[in-house]
Amino acid sequence: TDAQHTLKQRALAAAFPVAVAGLNLARIGPLRADISGPELRRAALRAFDETLSRLGVKTAYAIFGHTHRAGPLARDDPAEWQALSGSEMLNSGSWVYERAFLGRSPGQSAYRPGFAAIVEDVGRPRLVNLLEQAPIDAESLTPVPA
Repeated sequence: TDAQHTLKQRALAAAFPVAVAGLNLARIGPLRADISGPELRRAALRAFDETLSRLGVKTAYAIFGHTHRAGPLARDDPAEWQALSGSEMLNSGSWVYERAFLGRSPGQSAYRPGFAAIVEDVGRPRLVNLLEQAPIDAESLTPVPA
């Protein structure tokens, strides 16, 4: 029933921060209980930055393609996409339609597929979406053949 479902959700919501605190006490982490979209983006960027640091990469620009979240996009804070080393980070995102990540506006989602990095001889890499103009089937969330 809905009441049971709501009770399970509340129990999980209450237990999750406690579980995260326990993992941190066990020195597994550091972990955070915040699993919001913005925090997941920031966590991915911290991991990207840590990867650059551990590999000793010192470059003006670094392109990554591991997380499904493309960026930086126009609405993003550029400072979040700056590594401690000074590198400007760019993530090419995903080429898979994942309904769970797309939200209510799939065509505007940072998780929509089709992003690519354009790297030219001069200037910073540009993030573009090659599927920007492709009509999308609302039911399957896949491009409609021309």
